[in-house]
Amino acid sequence: MANKVPLIPVGQTQSSLTGRVLSELLAHGPLSSAEIARRVQSSRGAVGDVVKDLQRQGLVCERGTRRSHGRPGVLQGIDRNAGWVVGVDLGGTNVRVAVCNSEAELLGEIRRPTPTSNAASLINEIDLMVDQIVRTTATNVRPILALCIGVPGTVESTGNAISNADNLPIINGTNFVSAIMKRWPGQVVLDNDVTLAAVGEWANRYGAVNTLHESADLVFLSLGTGMGMGVVIDGKPWRGAHGAAGEIGLVPRSLTQSASLESLFAETTPQADLTTETVLAHALEIISRILDPSVIVVGGGRIHDQRIVKGASATLASRVSPVPRIESSQLGDQAGLIGALSTALSVAHRELIARVSR
Repeated sequence: MANKVPLIPVGQTQSSLTGRVLSELLAHGPLSSAEIARRVQSSRGAVGDVVKDLQRQGLVCERGTRRSHGRPGVLQGIDRNAGWVVGVDLGGTNVRVAVCNSEAELLGEIRRPTPTSNAASLINEIDLMVDQIVRTTATNVRPILALCIGVPGTVESTGNAISNADNLPIINGTNFVSAIMKRWPGQVVLDNDVTLAAVGEWANRYGAVNTLHESADLVFLSLGTGMGMGVVIDGKPWRGAHGAAGEIGLVPRSLTQSASLESLFAETTPQADLTTETVLAHALEIISRILDPSVIVVGGGRIHDQRIVKGASATLASRVSPVPRIESSQLGDQAGLIGALSTALSVAHRELIARVSR
C-alpha cells in the first residue's frame, strides 16, 4: 500500500472560520497562513489567530517553510499525533488491519488468518493486530478517532446487524456489531467489503485533492470465489434501502433458471477463463443498461488475465451503446482495505471539524 491514503471529500458543511481552516489543512495542508487566508477568503490576521488556537488544541503545528515571493512562509499542517484511524478488511480467510494518522499517512499494516470460532476471538484478534502496529512503530494511537470495518455480508441499514455473511457466519446477527461498538470508543462504521472496495477505487482516482470530480460515479465489480458489486454515485456509496445493494451475483442466469450467475464459478471446467469472460460480459451489460455509469472497474481473483477483461469489453461494445469505460482495478486486493481507511478518515475529519466548530 502507498504511504498516503486517498481522501474522500468532506464537503463544506462547517460554517465557522475555525472549521474552514481545519478543513483546508486536512485536505490540502501543509499551507502557509497566506495560502489558508486565500482559500477561506479571510484576512491573514484572523487566520493567524485561528491557527494559534488550533495549535493550543494540539491539532496543528508548524511544518517547515516554503518560499514563494519574498521571505519564506511558515507552513502549518495537521499534527501527526492529532488522531488515528483504523481500517479493517474482514474476509473468511484473512483479516487485514491498517492504521494511519489524521493526515492520511500510513502507519502500518498487518494480515493474519481470520479466527472463525466465535465473534469474541475475532474482535480480540483485530485488537491485537492494532496493538502490534503500535508496538512496531512505537506510536501511541489511542484513542482511535474512527474505525471502519469491511465485512463479507450485508450491513443492514440500521447499522446494528449483519446478514448474508455466508463465508464468515460468526458475524451474522447483532452480537458482533454490539461487541465492536463496546470495544472501541470512537466512531465505528461497518460496510460491505465490495462497497468499500468501490470507495477505495473511487478515492484513488478522484479523491479530495481534485474536487472537480466529486460528482463522478463508479461501479466496482468483483469476481472471485463469489461475485459482488459496489456503486459510488456523486462521490457517495449507494447501499440501497436495506443495505443490500450490489448483489449482482445472485441474479438468475436466465428467466427459466433459478441458478445464479456466480454459481457458474463453482462449476470448475477446463474452460474456466471462458466462463469468467461470459459471466463478466453479462454482468457488464446489466450494469451498463441499468446504471449507465461513466466507468466500471473490474477486479477480483478471477481476473488474473487482462484478456478476460478485453474479451468481455468487446462483447459489451457489440451489444450496448454508449459504452462505459471498462478499467481494471488500480488497487488489486488492497481496494477494500484502502476504502475502509478512506472512509474512517472521512468520519474522523468530520468529527474534528465539528469539534472545533462548536
